[in-house]
Amino acid sequence: MTGLPTTLLRSGATLLVVLAGMAAALAQGYPPPPQGAAPLPPPGAAPPPPAPGPAVGGPTMAPPPPPAEAIPPPPGPRWVWQPGFWAWNGYQYVWAPGHYVRPPHRHAIWIAGHWVARPHGWVWVPGHWG
Repeated sequence: MTGLPTTLLRSGATLLVVLAGMAAALAQGYPPPPQGAAPLPPPGAAPPPPAPGPAVGGPTMAPPPPPAEAIPPPPGPRWVWQPGFWAWNGYQYVWAPGHYVRPPHRHAIWIAGHWVARPHGWVWVPGHWG
């Protein structure tokens, strides 16, 4: 077969495979993912740290107060502690723990990021070297 009948047959077969996969997922009790939501990591896997920043549909409430964070000794001279922060992952705040980094030059100073209230919600202002 060639032409239109072949294309229709392939499209029908593809649709059948997709529908069969959806039926199998529903039979196993997996709910469909919410529209526009990011996929969840597999069970037991640590999710990647969220990238903070303004997003469409960003937070409309202030972030929680930061938790007490134990600061370990630096791994070496000139290492700088970057404190943890509340990141917005699209539907809730998630704590991103602090860590040590090497400054780009000897006199660099880390200016921590912070959340700022705006008329339509909260916006993350990223940290930077000063």
